[in-house]
Amino acid sequence: MTLERMRRRPRQPRWTLSLSLFAAAALAQGNLAVGQYAGDGAVTRSITGLGFAPSFVIVKAATAVDGMGRTDTMPAGMSKILHAGNPVVPGCITSLDVDGFSVGGDARTNGAGVTYYWEAWPSLSGVLRTGTYQGDGQTNREVTGLGFQPDFALILPRGGESPNWRTSAMPDGSGAYLNSQGLVPQRVLRFTPDGFVMGNNSDVNFAGVVYDYFAAACTGHVCAVGSFVGSGVGFTVSGLGLVPAFVLVKADGAVAVQRSSAIPSSTDLTLSFGDDGAGPNLIQRLTPDGFQLGAGPSVNTPGAQSWWLAFASQATAPADGGRGPLRLNVGCACSASRSDGGLGALLVMALVVFARGRGRR
Repeated sequence: MTLERMRRRPRQPRWTLSLSLFAAAALAQGNLAVGQYAGDGAVTRSITGLGFAPSFVIVKAATAVDGMGRTDTMPAGMSKILHAGNPVVPGCITSLDVDGFSVGGDARTNGAGVTYYWEAWPSLSGVLRTGTYQGDGQTNREVTGLGFQPDFALILPRGGESPNWRTSAMPDGSGAYLNSQGLVPQRVLRFTPDGFVMGNNSDVNFAGVVYDYFAAACTGHVCAVGSFVGSGVGFTVSGLGLVPAFVLVKADGAVAVQRSSAIPSSTDLTLSFGDDGAGPNLIQRLTPDGFQLGAGPSVNTPGAQSWWLAFASQATAPADGGRGPLRLNVGCACSASRSDGGLGALLVMALVVFARGRGRR
């Protein structure tokens, strides 16, 4: 044996390591973006920086003009007045874009010097969905294919019929408008595991009319719905199970009103869905687990039934003394192989860390 061979070290095996890391849930994705802008009167104005492509957008001025809404299923350039029976109109919310939306020079969306507030929702599988259907005039018409059982649905007729909505807090067979009417029958009658059932009223199911809709499921702290009876004295609605970024309140006999976290908490300001402006003493502020109401009759008439809807901007629970955000499910799969086929030629390791849910560690 030569000295060179004696000095030669044993051959080191070559190892090939592969690692895959996967996430089984990612609830940090935004459910809602809110904001404001100052109108400049331009024919075209783009609002960007949302972080997602919206599927539904609401724009409302702080002045006495109509609130407008557009889904990604509506005809190009068109949007809908939210509180009254008018056909879809051009020149307001003109498009929903990759990272925002565009508005036209109409006073309802871009009047010079006017402050506008907006809310935008993406499409999220199993949670948020837009769609369209054609009316057939028959009662118990079912719309399916949502992929979830909704807790909220907003119906937007393309013709001259009025938008209307329903939450799972409302009694079966009844829905509501965003105008001053109370609950009405034969609109969205009830929710099903994969959609909703409608009556034969023309506002939801006139033969030949095309309807767009936006629907949401209140799972994963995305939204919450409920009701209360007015007292005439300011109070706080709490226990929503989420940090609200947008709240809608509709009282019997009053036009629906809204407030988002784009309005500073120190500012007592609520927007109407109607063609009137903004005012105080209604939804006075959003709280970490609810919202504070004033004594204004549009939300708090003694004895009047009110229905509310709240959306969070993120799918997280409020900080409430031990309940934290939903922890991410994470998995790791590793494998290693040895090229010389010797002892330990194959090593496989699997590690899975499951989310423990909300609660203490």
